[in-house]
Amino acid sequence: MGNKISPTTFYEYCQEGNLAAVQTILSQVSPCVKEKLFAHRVEEMPMLSTPLFTAIQHHHLPVVQLLLDYGINPNSQIKVGFPQQNIVSLYGSFLTR
Repeated sequence: MGNKISPTTFYEYCQEGNLAAVQTILSQVSPCVKEKLFAHRVEEMPMLSTPLFTAIQHHHLPVVQLLLDYGINPNSQIKVGFPQQNIVSLYGSFLTR
């Protein structure tokens, strides 16, 4: 696989809850590529659609936990029509279930 993974493909795996694919990618890419994957935002909703946010939205807790284990920043700020909020605090009740 190397470091030639599309950020959009990675995002889609997080959205689908494809834990095996997300884990395979994260275990094989360099830290630099990992940072780019974590920071990727979908063009249609650039302020909302990060891999972590979409995994939370779609209730894929194993993917959320894997992203956190691999060092995604849960304090990434988003803007949803009101002052920026922390992704994890916005959906914190889901993460504690």
